[in-house]
Amino acid sequence: MSEFTNENIDINALCGFENLDFKPINRRYLNVRRLKFIILFVIILIAMNIIALTAIDFPYVYSLIPIVFVFLIFISIILILPKAHKKRAFALRENDITYKSGLIWHSIITIPLNRVQHVAVTEGPVTRMYKLKNLNLYTSGESSSDLVIKGLTKEQAFKIKDFINSRLEKYENQ
Repeated sequence: MSEFTNENIDINALCGFENLDFKPINRRYLNVRRLKFIILFVIILIAMNIIALTAIDFPYVYSLIPIVFVFLIFISIILILPKAHKKRAFALRENDITYKSGLIWHSIITIPLNRVQHVAVTEGPVTRMYKLKNLNLYTSGESSSDLVIKGLTKEQAFKIKDFINSRLEKYENQ
């Protein structure tokens, strides 16, 4: 039986994610996000107008205040989306995949490839319009995907999926 050890690790000697070669998400995905947000905004405005018009004993002028407020939020988000899009990127290495995103709340997720159980390429109706795909990575113990990289071209998504599947076969044969 081997003796248990628990040596200190020099944090400065570890490879940081700053050195990763991050690839940006396709620019067309920004249009996908804009279109989804516009659809949501139109639905909210229609609902707010229906409520305002059907309200009894409530002047319509006062109901315009929340509509103007929602419109200002909409304009703000539309202006922020390009900056947030620039923060989305992924890096694929020999043994792991990393995804970063977030303008205000930064998120960096790294998944070791030997923990991946399943890889799927999906698309929704809006992403299909822009000829983009989503790459979903599933690890053990969860029914939902642990990492979703949205806005990849078909070629990118399937190349990454094939690479990960080939690595999984290699891990299984070891």
